[in-house]
Amino acid sequence: MANVERTKRSNWTSQRVSSIIILCLASLGFVYSFNQGLGYLKARQENKDLLKQKQELLAEYEMYHSLIEDHDAKVIIQDRGYCYDPSSNSFYKCN
Repeated sequence: MANVERTKRSNWTSQRVSSIIILCLASLGFVYSFNQGLGYLKARQENKDLLKQKQELLAEYEMYHSLIEDHDAKVIIQDRGYCYDPSSNSFYKCN
């Protein structure tokens, strides 16, 4: 009878230990998945911020690029004997 109780107790203890180990592994898996999710959300927000910054820089570049092109065109036309009138934004023959 004592052997039977010892065997039952041993089985119960090993089942309990197995359950605790499985619970710990499941908890570690959950924590790992949660951290991966947080990393994904952080990277996604950084990508949004970088995209917004890129769009702002592109708009600024296009603005300055158009100003430079206008200036270059005015200089070329002035070199050909035309003058620029800023009030009417037009060119006239200089002589």
